Amino acid sequence: MQNISSRPKGPKPDTQPAIFLPVKSRLLLLYGSGTNPVTISCLSKLATSTVLQPRILNLESRRLSARTAVDRLTSGTAASHLMLCIHGGILHRSSAPVRKASHRVMMANGRNDSIDTMRFLEWVTTALASTGRAKSPAPAALPFVHLLSCSAAILREQIKPGSSLWRSAYFLIYSSKRSTSLSACGSSMATAVRYVDWCERQRREVDPLKLLYLAGLRRGECMTLMGGDLTEPLVWHAPKSEADLSDQHSMSALRGDAHDIDRLLERVAALTAAEQALLPPPSLRGLLSNRLERDDVEAVTVLLDEHPELRDAHCIQGLSPIIEAVDKRANRCLGLLLERGADPDARSVDTSALEICAIGPDYNLRGLQLLLACGADPNLSNPEGFTALATAVDYEWEAGVKFLLAHGARMDVRSGGLSCLEAAALNGKAEPVHWLLAAGAGQAEGLNAALIEKVADKGHHPIAAVLRAALLGEQLLDDR
Repeated sequence: MQNISSRPKGPKPDTQPAIFLPVKSRLLLLYGSGTNPVTISCLSKLATSTVLQPRILNLESRRLSARTAVDRLTSGTAASHLMLCIHGGILHRSSAPVRKASHRVMMANGRNDSIDTMRFLEWVTTALASTGRAKSPAPAALPFVHLLSCSAAILREQIKPGSSLWRSAYFLIYSSKRSTSLSACGSSMATAVRYVDWCERQRREVDPLKLLYLAGLRRGECMTLMGGDLTEPLVWHAPKSEADLSDQHSMSALRGDAHDIDRLLERVAALTAAEQALLPPPSLRGLLSNRLERDDVEAVTVLLDEHPELRDAHCIQGLSPIIEAVDKRANRCLGLLLERGADPDARSVDTSALEICAIGPDYNLRGLQLLLACGADPNLSNPEGFTALATAVDYEWEAGVKFLLAHGARMDVRSGGLSCLEAAALNGKAEPVHWLLAAGAGQAEGLNAALIEKVADKGHHPIAAVLRAALLGEQLLDDR
């Protein structure tokens, strides 16, 4: 492995002859279960701003198997770039004598099963190669697979150099060993697409090493280029500070085979002025997202000290730092942001910081405590009218329900037309019904004969009996 401490000077003038090739790149975007809708919206806009004839397919809405989706997406097109945005994770298998781990793609259609990412990539590269051969009798250039997925760094170990899968494509992975978000990777992905678009307009072949350099030099997250004629993975580790975003320090974080790195330096030296102009500015906001993901309060403190405007700066997905901190359960950074004056009632397009704390299964009681201690409105609703209490009830989170009630959350606020008591009872959630009744829910929260009848009609007879007893007890108290 080798690291770089310097880079060649200056771009070449745009006097080099263009290589005229029938490139006709297509940018295919395939995504599935668990993918953030905002991510897809951002990438869709990015794709449609190019001449790459984008084609986008949602695994979940079409109710397709992974194999069928890949075949349908690549059918009839000599595609050279496929962008995969997949909800992935690591599966650990215990077997003697070694405990092995592999990356998995979480399937669509609400199923709990998953598919091995290596098998999925084999389908992808086979499909891309077959369409390329069908469109041109000449040897087709290797396709590019761009992969945005959590925990995908393990693929550096799984895709073996020299294997048939390695030789079938170039794989550009935007990922770390943990959660991966467009907030940190967005600048790199946008730069990669701009370079591919530029190559198409100039009728040039996409150079994988130039692609890595342009997309990775000022990245916000770890990036890896594998496959093709590379000897081993070229890994560009994530920046940890603003200093790491400078060109010299950024290059020093590149690791890989010495020969491959020498080739990359040669390609960098040959960059034209137009290609060099594709480099994005250093993304401090992407760096902040990266450090929030790791709850790196020391690095975030330095960033906010030097750039206080970052406290309220929105990322490419439109999220404020406080929303990201709550979503990532980065509670040390959340506390820091609140100390610096960030709004505890911060919202995103579809939710609030307080509500995110109540979304399971990774509930965030500490985040709830921090937000409420700094004055968050316990009855703040999202655009659909749901409060954090309604969400905690829906997820049957007892600690959250009780904490919110103790800090001013009102049970008579109607979310989606129903009070928390009505929603819990009609959905058959017995435990939340008990918690709310114990906290004093009554007629103001919809406890009446009509509700009891509806609950019984739904078949929730034990809950109907509990409500009936509570209503009778309330009526007896009123009579006194």
